[in-house]
Amino acid sequence: VLLDNGVKVELTATAHAGFHKYIFPENEKARVMIDLIEGNGDRADSTYMRLIDAYTIEGYRFSKGWSPRQKVFFVAKTNYPISSLSLFDRDEEVVGNQACGLIKGVLSFDKTPKELLIKIGLSSVSTDNAAANLKADIPNWDFRGVVAKAKALWEKELSRITIETSCDIEKEIFYTALYHTAIAPTLYSDVNGEFRGHDDKIYRDVKHVNYSTFSLWDTYRALHPLFTIIHPEKTADFVNSMLGIYDQQGYLPIWPLNGGETHCMPGYSSIKVITDSYLKGFQGFDVER
Repeated sequence: VLLDNGVKVELTATAHAGFHKYIFPENEKARVMIDLIEGNGDRADSTYMRLIDAYTIEGYRFSKGWSPRQKVFFVAKTNYPISSLSLFDRDEEVVGNQACGLIKGVLSFDKTPKELLIKIGLSSVSTDNAAANLKADIPNWDFRGVVAKAKALWEKELSRITIETSCDIEKEIFYTALYHTAIAPTLYSDVNGEFRGHDDKIYRDVKHVNYSTFSLWDTYRALHPLFTIIHPEKTADFVNSMLGIYDQQGYLPIWPLNGGETHCMPGYSSIKVITDSYLKGFQGFDVER
């Protein structure tokens, strides 16, 4: 994306981290704002940011919105030394290299880097886990390599079903729909398997891969039955994630998002997903439970 101010931006991602590349216009000062206040459909009520060293920033953003309580911790690393971090609580400048409240931070650099790279690890558990996720997912500064891996993952996902037609428009429609099936559920555990539950407790030593963003009212009819065909290896993890949510909140999920229950839409559709998995003979979860 080419921004209105002439900055060219490229973004890519892994399972637990994001990777940014910024190219600034020549002879322009390089600055990047990290805004922990603004959100898409939710309200931040507690944020924190700290400059750890010339290349590392950590922090968190706690918010309320569609998910009743969301906690995101992050660690961001740059490939070029940060000359200063200016912190603001709302619009009031804060003295020092760390601040909590409703925080925005502005990174400044002495010289304009040829390419400014920023990689960011995320976690629902802690900044330590965010750092571990980042180290595991993006250990080096090979931006194009991460792009290639992401592209290969999407190519693998979209090749799970092959259609035969001479009509390119039909192919475009079909594979756009198949792309949409891969947006959710979302992975909601760190590289060490830890995650924050609906009860705000940290869960460790969990044997299954944990997922969230189950749009169950929308997905029990067609998407989850499709998953039993194109993603049979994930079926038990989906069911075990739902049983885990039962332990955390006292009932099976209705529309869970990022570790919280939204109570969105009528029905108790997780029962249909679990029953469908059981009747198709899937194993790996406690049937009696």
